[in-house]
Amino acid sequence: MSNRIGILLLSFALLFSLAVNGQTPPTPDRPSHEDVVKLMKLMKCREQAKEMMDGMMSQLLPGMKQEMKQKDPNMPEAELADFDKIMADYMNQLPLDDMVNAMIPAYENHLTRTEVQAMTSFYSSPPGQSVLAKMPVIGAEYMKTLQPMMLNWVREMEASMKPKIEELRAKYHRDK
Repeated sequence: MSNRIGILLLSFALLFSLAVNGQTPPTPDRPSHEDVVKLMKLMKCREQAKEMMDGMMSQLLPGMKQEMKQKDPNMPEAELADFDKIMADYMNQLPLDDMVNAMIPAYENHLTRTEVQAMTSFYSSPPGQSVLAKMPVIGAEYMKTLQPMMLNWVREMEASMKPKIEELRAKYHRDK
């Protein structure tokens, strides 16, 4: 279960970071803070993040509950329903505003004023608004593809790490 939460957070970070791709040095034509905030509001970053998290949870929760049921086949449905409520509470506590605000310096450092103005112009246009409206569907489709890949990667990583961890425990005389 904790692996799936980790995958959720990793996937969210990966998806959210797509908007800030690459490592470029700060430019002298740095956009103003206000320009970046305007762009992010126009791009509906907070709403997109919320939709993305909701989509990821709707994809991950069934698998998490299935894993819980496998570990305890006698688990009552009421416990699973309570688990849904707990997860919903935690997801509602995500600091989306803080997460979005944390992106602002990256935009300021790696985009030029001209680029931010061009993006603002594009996202203000009908084609830009159409792209924004399609992003949740694109993200959901991406998550459907990404989830099995990430689960396989986590399983492979856990399997390959297990002997190394056991070796470390033996080396330092700890119980297994």
